[in-house]
Amino acid sequence: MAKGDLILKGDLVFGAQMKTFKNNIGPVASSLGLTPAQVAQQAADADYFNYVLACQNTALAHSKGWSSLKKLTRAGSAAGEFNGLEPLALPAPVPPVAPGVEQRFRALLRQVKASANYSSAIGEGLGIEAAHHTAPDFTALKPVITVSVSGDHVLVDWAWQGHRVFLDQCEIQVDRGDGKGFVVLTCATVPGYTDKTAFPAAPVKWLYRAIYRVADAPVGQWSNVTGVTVPP
Repeated sequence: MAKGDLILKGDLVFGAQMKTFKNNIGPVASSLGLTPAQVAQQAADADYFNYVLACQNTALAHSKGWSSLKKLTRAGSAAGEFNGLEPLALPAPVPPVAPGVEQRFRALLRQVKASANYSSAIGEGLGIEAAHHTAPDFTALKPVITVSVSGDHVLVDWAWQGHRVFLDQCEIQVDRGDGKGFVVLTCATVPGYTDKTAFPAAPVKWLYRAIYRVADAPVGQWSNVTGVTVPP
């Protein structure tokens, strides 16, 4: 079994992890070698990141109301039900911090983990003990991809399926119906990819497939082939 990343991936869980550390570091900070300035910086980072996240979520929810109003204004009752616009009420602002909250948090965790006084029990209380992961069956593992058109680009969505710690890349290939067959589009390390290749003048179906890679070699199986017609 291997351990995953100490830093949680999703924004919501990362924000919660930052708050857990902030709320519990006080009694053990000195024994772990952290200065008051470091503790204060982490607290400020946690507060500001969660503030930005809350503002984003509030703004996204508010924007849905405007989207509904736009559809109603254009299409009338055919657009469906519209429940009105709620006021945009953002949370109280907190002092901003410099960019790079995650990088600073990673550096702080490395220092904490290196302390002779650190223990897994302390780490669990701080929310920084990485979970153990069981290696997947590489013979059966294959990516799941979806493709969609967004404006003049194609979005290729994929994920690690919980096996990020064991995988290095996801190779995405495309067949543009030009007689070349499947060719490599990218070897991505971040889920979700935008194919910015210009659309042809006449509609054609582009096909996509993907496979995971470890140490520069493909592992597992190819995803199902998924296609989309461009221009739509």
